[in-house]
Amino acid sequence: MAMIDFNTVPRGVALTEDAVQRIFDRSAEAHAAYTRRIESLTRTLAEAKARFNAESAAFVSGTPAESRTQAAQLAKHRLAQQVVQYQRTLVESSADAREELMAVLRVAADEAEAIQTVTRGPISLLGRIGLGDARRTNLMQQIAGAGPVELEVLARQAVMTEDLILGSAVAAVVSGKAKADQPFSPIALAERLVGEMHARVADKLKRIILNFRTASHADQEFATGKAKTIDSIALALARRELLPSEGGAA
Repeated sequence: MAMIDFNTVPRGVALTEDAVQRIFDRSAEAHAAYTRRIESLTRTLAEAKARFNAESAAFVSGTPAESRTQAAQLAKHRLAQQVVQYQRTLVESSADAREELMAVLRVAADEAEAIQTVTRGPISLLGRIGLGDARRTNLMQQIAGAGPVELEVLARQAVMTEDLILGSAVAAVVSGKAKADQPFSPIALAERLVGEMHARVADKLKRIILNFRTASHADQEFATGKAKTIDSIALALARRELLPSEGGAA
């Protein structure tokens, strides 16, 4: 039996579309703020590099011709040191502000991954709807012994009236039967009732996770001054996969 570390499962996460939207909004806001900050820091570093380069070039050009080669070597070494030191100072001075935003993105991504785990498909999402709700419990008790015709009528009623609690109860009862005894596919019912909702939720969850991955990659690249090509390609592909959808920070 696979061991599950429940200490890694976040608490206080509601499994509703509204809750996912709130997590998404929080993630998008933090991602935008982080992007602005890292762009500002990158510009500051670029400006410093340009200034150091100009100073280095002026130093070399102001050196007598016979000493210029040696001066160029000295300037190159000093320039590298200046850039490294300035970048280290920027990284250290911005660490708290960057981590504050990264923490928001990290928590949002953890919550998104947790929701993904329990809503892998429309049938999983429908099954979460109304859990603990007295009406759902009563409905399941009432229709526990219903025949195939009555179950089909109730399923049609759930679709026609967009009654997700009723649909969830019917799907749960039908899912509890052996395949051969199921009057219809509970998966098909779930697709009809919450398929579009699941697609919207799944898209937002992917974007929330991608926001964290993108910021984490940018943060590591800024802190180390080194880009990881493989990670950049993977993130670019993930962003391209989400491009057809609207309203995402990714």
